[in-house]
Amino acid sequence: YQLNAEYLRTDPKPRWDWSYFSFISNLYFFAAGIFAYRFGKELKEGIILNVAIPWGACIVLALLLFTELDKGLRKGGRPDLLIWAVGFTALCIWQSLRPCVWIGSKVLEYVGERSYSVYLLHPVIVFFFKKWIVGGYASLLPYIGKYAYFICAFLVLMIVLAVSELTYRFIEVPGIKLGRRYISKHAV
Repeated sequence: YQLNAEYLRTDPKPRWDWSYFSFISNLYFFAAGIFAYRFGKELKEGIILNVAIPWGACIVLALLLFTELDKGLRKGGRPDLLIWAVGFTALCIWQSLRPCVWIGSKVLEYVGERSYSVYLLHPVIVFFFKKWIVGGYASLLPYIGKYAYFICAFLVLMIVLAVSELTYRFIEVPGIKLGRRYISKHAV
């Protein structure tokens, strides 16, 4: 409620409201992740796993990133996002079964453990730090050009990870422990 009230007080109105970050508007990505998990468990060694899925993921995502083929779909209900979901689903299946060194790294393992906090906190942090992010970008732009984006993105990422660490340690971990204790006491 408070976030929506803050949005309504904002003038000029931001490009997106809180529904942009809501679970319902991103439900198909969660469904794609669940499908990827289930489908990946059924795959056996072979051409689908070793060739079709990796190449399919790379081709679909590269076409979306580097061409305008989805331009006609970027209207109304945004069906272009379903194509992105297909690409990311294939990528998830591929990397869950054959993770590359970078995906299987300790850094991404650490971020993965805190991913729920990162997911929940990043829109809030971006929203409340927007003025400073835009100001920092404008200050850096004359000196390093569009590379200022990477500096700003890195700083936002560091803030998100720091706050996510706090919520992970003080909310998620105690909640997980409490759930385990409850389940062990009430197990059939």
